[in-house]
Amino acid sequence: MQYSKEEKREAKCYFFERSGIPGVIGCIDGTHIKIVSPKKEHQHLYYNRKGFFSLNAMIVCDNAMRIRYINAKYPGATHDANVFNMSALKQQLEEEYRSGERNMLLGDGGYALQPYMLTPYRNPEPGSAECMFNGKHSQGRNIVERTIGVLKNRFRCLLVAVFLHQLH
Repeated sequence: MQYSKEEKREAKCYFFERSGIPGVIGCIDGTHIKIVSPKKEHQHLYYNRKGFFSLNAMIVCDNAMRIRYINAKYPGATHDANVFNMSALKQQLEEEYRSGERNMLLGDGGYALQPYMLTPYRNPEPGSAECMFNGKHSQGRNIVERTIGVLKNRFRCLLVAVFLHQLH
């Protein structure tokens, strides 16, 4: 995930204006890409929580709905957090954080809170500061959901089951 200094500045300004959260350069989410039923011995790996066979594609977008990172190599039964934890992106974000960069991604509750990954509070009291934060977080993060929608609308083949060549 490469950004120029100007792109980072623009992203941070956009997300701060939208959500009031400083330091955000992008948003992350997973989406399922339907596939045709794999071989019987691999079906349990690809059958997702939504009830169909898929690949779990992790997408990071910026303030302009540009996809900055995508990883679609894990089966649909793999949790979003696991896809992230096994990605080169996590290593990059950790290295940048250790070197003093303070950039963050907004992720949903499926991801773990990290110094470079901001997630919403779980079950906040209505009207509390945590609840208000979650609203701001959601306002900032909805761009990744729109980006995924645009991607699937533009490439309609992502909406139907595709054949996955087994490499096992």
